[in-house]
Amino acid sequence: MEQYRDVTGVIKARPGQPANFCPVSCLPWLSFTAFAQDTYTESPFLFPLIKFGKYSEENGRMQTPVSVFVSHAVADGYHTCKLINDMQDIARLF
Repeated sequence: MEQYRDVTGVIKARPGQPANFCPVSCLPWLSFTAFAQDTYTESPFLFPLIKFGKYSEENGRMQTPVSVFVSHAVADGYHTCKLINDMQDIARLF
Protein backbone atom coordinates (compact mmCIF):
# COMPACT_ATOMS: atom_id res chain seq x y z
CA MET A 1 0.00 0.00 0.00
CA GLU A 2 2.79 2.42 0.85
CA GLN A 3 4.60 1.77 -2.43
CA TYR A 4 1.57 2.52 -4.65
CA ARG A 5 -0.34 5.02 -2.46
CA ASP A 6 0.31 8.03 -4.71
CA VAL A 7 0.47 6.23 -8.06
CA THR A 8 -2.31 7.01 -10.54
CA GLY A 9 -3.08 5.38 -13.86
CA VAL A 10 -2.09 1.83 -14.74
CA ILE A 11 -0.32 -0.04 -11.97
CA LYS A 12 1.74 -3.13 -12.69
CA ALA A 13 2.39 -4.59 -9.29
CA ARG A 14 5.12 -6.88 -10.57
CA PRO A 15 7.41 -5.57 -13.30
CA GLY A 16 8.53 -7.93 -16.04
CA GLN A 17 5.43 -10.12 -16.11
CA PRO A 18 5.55 -12.79 -18.82
CA ALA A 19 3.29 -12.55 -21.84
CA ASN A 20 1.33 -15.62 -20.74
CA PHE A 21 -0.14 -14.59 -17.39
CA CYS A 22 -3.77 -14.45 -16.30
CA PRO A 23 -4.76 -11.26 -14.49
CA VAL A 24 -6.99 -11.73 -11.48
CA SER A 25 -8.31 -8.57 -9.85
CA CYS A 26 -10.31 -7.85 -6.75
CA LEU A 27 -12.63 -4.89 -6.28
CA PRO A 28 -13.40 -5.36 -2.57
CA TRP A 29 -15.42 -2.15 -2.33
CA LEU A 30 -17.74 -3.05 -5.25
CA SER A 31 -20.71 -5.38 -5.13
CA PHE A 32 -21.97 -6.20 -8.61
CA THR A 33 -24.31 -8.48 -10.50
CA ALA A 34 -22.56 -7.89 -13.83
CA PHE A 35 -19.23 -6.42 -14.86
CA ALA A 36 -18.28 -5.85 -18.50
CA GLN A 37 -14.66 -5.61 -19.59
CA ASP A 38 -15.40 -5.72 -23.30
CA THR A 39 -13.05 -4.02 -25.70
CA TYR A 40 -13.83 -3.55 -29.38
CA THR A 41 -10.32 -3.26 -30.75
CA GLU A 42 -8.02 -5.90 -32.12
CA SER A 43 -5.92 -7.24 -29.28
CA PRO A 44 -3.41 -10.07 -28.94
CA PHE A 45 -4.54 -10.52 -25.33
CA LEU A 46 -6.08 -13.99 -25.25
CA PHE A 47 -6.12 -14.81 -21.54
CA PRO A 48 -9.20 -14.51 -19.33
CA LEU A 49 -9.74 -11.48 -17.12
CA ILE A 50 -11.14 -12.52 -13.75
CA LYS A 51 -12.59 -10.01 -11.30
CA PHE A 52 -13.84 -10.66 -7.78
CA GLY A 53 -16.04 -8.17 -5.95
CA LYS A 54 -17.09 -7.32 -2.42
CA TYR A 55 -17.93 -10.39 -0.38
CA SER A 56 -21.00 -10.62 1.83
CA GLU A 57 -22.65 -13.11 4.12
CA GLU A 58 -26.13 -14.32 3.35
CA ASN A 59 -27.92 -17.04 5.33
CA GLY A 60 -24.64 -18.08 6.93
CA ARG A 61 -22.85 -18.44 3.57
CA MET A 62 -20.08 -16.24 2.28
CA GLN A 63 -20.63 -14.98 -1.27
CA THR A 64 -18.60 -12.90 -3.66
CA PRO A 65 -19.43 -11.77 -7.19
CA VAL A 66 -17.15 -13.03 -9.95
CA SER A 67 -16.82 -11.74 -13.50
CA VAL A 68 -14.96 -13.59 -16.25
CA PHE A 69 -14.08 -12.04 -19.60
CA VAL A 70 -12.68 -14.33 -22.27
CA SER A 71 -11.79 -13.88 -25.90
CA HIS A 72 -14.05 -16.04 -28.05
CA ALA A 73 -11.04 -16.65 -30.27
CA VAL A 74 -9.66 -19.06 -27.65
CA ALA A 75 -12.59 -20.07 -25.45
CA ASP A 76 -16.31 -20.58 -25.77
CA GLY A 77 -19.17 -21.05 -23.33
CA TYR A 78 -18.11 -24.60 -22.50
CA HIS A 79 -14.61 -23.53 -21.43
CA THR A 80 -15.90 -20.53 -19.47
CA CYS A 81 -18.47 -22.73 -17.70
CA LYS A 82 -15.74 -25.24 -16.85
CA LEU A 83 -13.60 -22.48 -15.36
CA ILE A 84 -16.46 -21.15 -13.23
CA ASN A 85 -17.46 -24.66 -12.08
CA ASP A 86 -13.84 -25.37 -11.10
CA MET A 87 -13.69 -22.09 -9.14
CA GLN A 88 -16.92 -23.03 -7.33
CA ASP A 89 -15.54 -26.47 -6.44
CA ILE A 90 -12.36 -24.91 -5.04
CA ALA A 91 -14.36 -22.33 -3.04
CA ARG A 92 -16.41 -25.12 -1.45
CA LEU A 93 -13.21 -26.54 0.05
CA PHE A 94 -13.00 -23.48 2.28
